[in-house]
Amino acid sequence: PTGRDRKARAAESHRHTGPMLASPRRMALALAATALVVAPASAWMTAVPPSTLLARRSCAAAPARLRATPLALAGFAKGKAAAKGPKRSPLKAKKQWDRFTDLKGKEGVVLAEVATRKDPQSEWLPVGTVAVEGTEALAAAAVARQRALIAEHGKRLHLPLKQVGKAPVQVGFRLGEGAFSPVGKGEDTMEDGTAEIGFEGTADPASGYYCHYKDGRIVQSGSAGMGDEARPAGAADSKGVIG
Repeated sequence: PTGRDRKARAAESHRHTGPMLASPRRMALALAATALVVAPASAWMTAVPPSTLLARRSCAAAPARLRATPLALAGFAKGKAAAKGPKRSPLKAKKQWDRFTDLKGKEGVVLAEVATRKDPQSEWLPVGTVAVEGTEALAAAAVARQRALIAEHGKRLHLPLKQVGKAPVQVGFRLGEGAFSPVGKGEDTMEDGTAEIGFEGTADPASGYYCHYKDGRIVQSGSAGMGDEARPAGAADSKGVIG
């Protein structure tokens, strides 16, 4: 080949192999261009605010909490509210006394004498009478429903029960002249509206509870519910005191 042919072949070979066999100068230029396009890791990490990174982590963890929610709704989570039944309003002394007076003269009403004592080794101390509309089978539930009123009045009447302070006392009842049967809190199974019930405590002249008045004076101070004298009409305060 002539000198002209050799030059043509050399140019053709350089055209094909030039990009693969880059010179040091070309490699340096390529590295410089890469450094301008892609910043180092430290540069873009500091450019992202910490709050943004925290938000991203929170969003990534959120699905795990959402997936746990159906388990709680299905009843696997512990909750006190689910175990409790409907809350009933506490009974008032005045209201139960009024109910007792209305029930006492009706047919089909059972009267049960109630008493309290400090413990199973103590004697029963009379407290008053409970009335329930229905059969004798409802007597225990009616006493248990009004157990708090009976125990409170027992502590008001009898010194041995006053001395126990806020400690619980035992409540019992009897039908007729039989022995008293204790009634526990667990026997309070009567729902409101099941039957009409009432309680009249033994009159306590010292406090005025369950006392009958006439012209400002007590006219009856015997055992409540066992006397024949009707309760006089008149205004009464929230404690059940007739004035």
